[in-house]
Amino acid sequence: MTKLHVVIRAALCFGLVFILFVFLSLVLPPLFHKNFEATLSESTETFGESETECCKERVLNIENNDEALVWRLRLIGNAKSELILTTFELCDDRSGREIMSALYDASERGVKVRILVDGFSAFARLKQSDCFKALVSSANVEAKYYNAVNLLTPWNLNYRMHDKFLIADGFAYILGGRNTNDLFLGNYRENYNIDRDVLVYSENVDKASVNDVKAYFEELWGLSCCSSVEYDVDHSELVSAKDKLVDLFYELKQDRPEAFETVDWIKETFEANRVHLISNSVNVGNKAPELWYSLNSLMKNGNQILVQTPYIIFGNEMYGDFKALTDEGKSVSVMTNSVANGANPWGCSDYLNHKNRIYASGVGVYEFLGGQSLHTKTVLIDNSISIVGSFNMDMRSAYLDTETMLVIDCPELNSRLKNSFYKATDVSKFVNSSTVSYGKDYVERELPYFKRAFLTVFRIIIKPFRYLL
Repeated sequence: MTKLHVVIRAALCFGLVFILFVFLSLVLPPLFHKNFEATLSESTETFGESETECCKERVLNIENNDEALVWRLRLIGNAKSELILTTFELCDDRSGREIMSALYDASERGVKVRILVDGFSAFARLKQSDCFKALVSSANVEAKYYNAVNLLTPWNLNYRMHDKFLIADGFAYILGGRNTNDLFLGNYRENYNIDRDVLVYSENVDKASVNDVKAYFEELWGLSCCSSVEYDVDHSELVSAKDKLVDLFYELKQDRPEAFETVDWIKETFEANRVHLISNSVNVGNKAPELWYSLNSLMKNGNQILVQTPYIIFGNEMYGDFKALTDEGKSVSVMTNSVANGANPWGCSDYLNHKNRIYASGVGVYEFLGGQSLHTKTVLIDNSISIVGSFNMDMRSAYLDTETMLVIDCPELNSRLKNSFYKATDVSKFVNSSTVSYGKDYVERELPYFKRAFLTVFRIIIKPFRYLL
């Protein structure tokens, strides 16, 4: 055997060992969920039990993707001192560039801008963006990646920052489930995701929930795993990219004048009794299910519970908690994408594998078939409490990712969101352990052959790894 053959064999062996190392690093650490009971004594108090003084904030639900873009531009345009954008995904597509151009304009007028993006998403979708490089080069802009991709520490790759919020000074913020790209903002795609944000506005900043959201952000921002974004860019390329942002913003003002008009914040919003932030811990690593425990505690205090989630991937604890709710006589209905409607193959496959266990927990499921994929994350409790944010009904949101949800005590918001829920049932099939019924506008759609074949194979492959989905 020649020396060349020895080197090739050694290289192949090393490559195979490294691939095995990366694979085991990805699949083994998340297996060990932190003890659910361990969070009981440390959990956020239930919403209805707190009698502490709070201010009467004002809220607005944002249901339409085009309106979601407009309201983000309004917040950016009205900021005078500081803007904070925290997002799971920021893409170099049309809406992403429009947001970047507005942030650049704000920075040029003296507003301090801080941007935090999930590191894996940035690695996949953002690092080559000339517009982002130009934005970050502004003197008033700082950007960081949460848990940037590092193949030398592959055991960290599973831990993602899933939060999505935008804060303007201390007076208003938007928090919800929308990423910063064309799937969620604007009307630039034929196929898009249905989602929801809540705008929160307050005149009394001292006691407003925005302080909790900012404190949460500062905790994220200060983590050692959040690395500063810096580029070594050719000067002429940088000038060209900055000019592009300026031109984009000029076109944006021409195309969307409604986003730059004076906003009557009182007229556009309605009063809430209380707004409260709940979240997971921010560390990179396995998490105790703090946010899930808070949600479950809140649901225990209600009688009728309506949930919207893109997919359902329950762990044993989550099955048990829902079973406990229904055993107590509470009505629990979950709306999720039908397999024909879902855009996430992991969620569709797992639902096919585990839907009977979901029904056995006593939960009624609305399989949504509305044409566009449902990405909304909402829990409605009785006639007053609405919970909106980034948390999916899955083990990843419970145990792996950072997540934020707003708990809002506001009958008007609850009524609006409940109306939206029931309207969506018109194009849904309702299934539980004993019943199947159809909404008045529901039209069954046959799965295309390719998708059916793909899911047949994929639902077998994912079984050992569903805790990562």
